[in-house]
Order: sequence, then C-alpha cells, then structure tokens
Amino acid sequence: PYAEFNGDRTHLVYHQSDPHSLEVLRAARRTGAAVISVFLSGRPMWVNPELNASDAFVACWLPGSEGYGVSDVLWGDADFTGRLPGVWPLAAAPNGEEIACGAGGTYSSTIMPVSGSSSLVEECEFSYDDNDVILPIFVNALADNIIIIQGDGTTVAVSDRMRQEDSRYLRFISDHDNNVHFSFGKNGTDLTHFRRNDARIKFMMRVNDAPKNAQLFIAIKSSQTPIYELKADDMLTRSPGHWVDWSIPLYCISPDAGSLSCVTVPFAISASNGVDIELSNIRWEFDEDSTDYDCANTWAGDAIRDPVLTPKSL
Repeated sequence: PYAEFNGDRTHLVYHQSDPHSLEVLRAARRTGAAVISVFLSGRPMWVNPELNASDAFVACWLPGSEGYGVSDVLWGDADFTGRLPGVWPLAAAPNGEEIACGAGGTYSSTIMPVSGSSSLVEECEFSYDDNDVILPIFVNALADNIIIIQGDGTTVAVSDRMRQEDSRYLRFISDHDNNVHFSFGKNGTDLTHFRRNDARIKFMMRVNDAPKNAQLFIAIKSSQTPIYELKADDMLTRSPGHWVDWSIPLYCISPDAGSLSCVTVPFAISASNGVDIELSNIRWEFDEDSTDYDCANTWAGDAIRDPVLTPKSL
C-alpha cells in the first residue's frame, strides 16, 4: 500500500486486500520459528492480525534507495531510532484505539500496543465494498472492477481536479466511434437493487470547449438490451470552464428495470467532434434530494418510448 497519487487502497484494512501475507505469517508461526515482519507501506494500516502473528513488527515505510538503513537495524548493526510521525490505528474505525504519534521502539524498549495485553482484537466489521449504497465507477481513482474502453474518435488522458490523476480528460476528435465506456469488461453485473426512484447517476464535469450546437449523450449498457442514452446537450453550456456536479435519475436513462440485471457499462459518454471535457467522481448512489434532470420516464416499460431516450448500439 503506497501513498503516491491516490494510493492503491480505499480502506485501512491490510489483510482484506492481501490475505496471502497473513497466511504466510501464521504458517511460519506454527513451526515455532520466531517471526519478524517487515512492513513496507506509504501510510499506517490496520494490521492487528499481522501484529498478533509476529514476534516483532517493523514499519519500514517506503525506504526507496535507503534499504541499507533497514538492513542495518534488522541485523543489529544499529539500533532503531525512528518515531511514528502520526498515530497508528489499532481499530478499523475513526477515534478508535491507536499507537500514539511519536512512539517508537528500540532493542531494549519495545512498544506494547495494548497495555497489559499481547493480543489485539482481530474482528473487523469494516466493509469497503458496500455497493448497496454507492457504486463507485471513478471516484478519485478508477474502481478496481472498471476499465476504460475508448472509441477511435476519442482521446483519453489523466488530469488533476483536487488530487493527482483524480479525473480524466476526454477530447472527441470525430463524429464516428466517438464514445468512451467505463466498463465492467466482459462480465455483466446485476444492479437490479438500484431500481428505485432515488437511484442516481452522479458525476462532475468541466467543459473546456464545445462547438455551437454540439451534442452530448450519457448512457449505460446491458447485455440484455441495446445501450440506452440520455441526450444532454445543455450540460455543455452550463458554466463552461468550471466543474459542475450532475445528478441524473437512473430511470431517465434506463427505465426498463430488466436492463439492470446484467449491466456491462455503468457509465458511457459520447459527444460531437470538437467537444473537450474532463470527468471526475463518477458513481451510482441513492439520493432522493438531488437531481439535475427531470424526465417523463418512470420505472415502466412504456417509458422506453419517451423521445428523450434513444436506444441504439455503439
């Protein structure tokens, strides 16, 4: 787990993303061998199971080219002098138990994380994949199960909104094959639990350039139906040059609930030649108080024929 750009974790629980390391530690412990764990990370992590499975635990951060400094203290050529620059969590939740900032052990004085106890609580109720509430597509970073598929009529590059590479720069350079899909890949995903009136597709967009009368479409795609798209040209003219939050009722794009049983592309966008935009913070979520679009659709089959909704294949 590193701390550059947006990092490679969306949570603090180390073993949920790398269970193999914990299995190795426990297997070594069962042999009766002394287990010394050397933990490389760009940030503090919740590692209670790993701490319990270790006789000694060394937080080395990211030593880079200074690996000799780590080997010196591991082999006893030098003593430990490092101190924590911040707190180290012993609970996978805010305001829980922690190792204090400034703590640090030596060969003659080790840190006891919990006073009077050598065993830390390993139960963790933290969940980092609660898609019943929110379906992240591109929130600060591309979701692990999402890939970007672009047509030949587009260019896609990284850009920065609030953090490094937390947005994507899209330029549409043709009126043909001019689409970008944020896709689950070959496997569709059942999202029928989003068949609710408060289900929204949300994202942030900045329009850098758009020719007069340019067109813009927001879409989703399912293996059960053709792609459904919402014609949203007015997004190109609202506050150009500024980031704008958009919230669209899901039924405005796909009122046929059956199309949600196997969604392959939870977000797609296409636009006219010459449109230049940036996108960030793309997700599905429930929010009954937020919407920027009104449409004639509801969750009903007849609504598919609403003129603002155009099914087509891309």
